[in-house]
Amino acid sequence: MKNREIKFRVYDKKEKRFLFGDVMGVFDVGCDYDNIFKLKSGLVVNKKIGYKWGFLEFCNHPDLVIQQCTELKDQNGKEIYEGDIVIVLDCDAKEVIFDEGQFQLSTGEILSWPHVINNVIIIGNIFENLKLLK
Repeated sequence: MKNREIKFRVYDKKEKRFLFGDVMGVFDVGCDYDNIFKLKSGLVVNKKIGYKWGFLEFCNHPDLVIQQCTELKDQNGKEIYEGDIVIVLDCDAKEVIFDEGQFQLSTGEILSWPHVINNVIIIGNIFENLKLLK
């Protein structure tokens, strides 16, 4: 059985940009909490942008929003994350959320349902394109 890669992105509201990486040390009580989010480039997010708090402060910091990858891809092969705005079958735009233990659309449709995921296209995200949901 292959372990799945858990991917995250962090939106920095102050810098108005996404940072991509993976969370490390979350399950290790003895880990170095100053290095909790490591970017693919090898840089550490909280040190790179000046945040020097522990894990809980990092996750709850008002300027940082951590979003998990769904492991699903849209019709164009782009990975879908929480907070993405998608359209399904040319219908209205919907936000991807994590609720009740599963990724779903803001309308309650389960993202992994075949008739949904086979017809999804990412058109933006809630930070840069919120007006698409209106």
